Amino acid sequence: MQNIKRIVASFAVLTLFAVCEQNSDQTEAAPATGAGQVGTVRGLESGDIACYVQMQLQNGQQTTMLADFELCDPAWIGKRVRFTTTESSVQSPECQGDPECTLSVTETLITSFTEI
Repeated sequence: MQNIKRIVASFAVLTLFAVCEQNSDQTEAAPATGAGQVGTVRGLESGDIACYVQMQLQNGQQTTMLADFELCDPAWIGKRVRFTTTESSVQSPECQGDPECTLSVTETLITSFTEI
């Protein structure tokens, strides 16, 4: 009976490890915060808390980033840009777009684009 418990426990640990390893392979690393990052804007969509930017980074990685609403201009789509990011307070997703909601969260936002 003791051996069966060990086998079951070992199997559970191995299964959990395999699931965690598989999920870590699918996670995209977020670009570093700051200035001097380069990418190509592939899409823009105005959301409840920010503009959602589909960006292809220099290394070819596709990622979705948040940006100031002022940058949500379709003229940026297809442009290669140098962009700056800053930690900013935005309305919490829990507010679901309610303008009277006062909940906020801190997110990394693109605050400027410069075409290159």
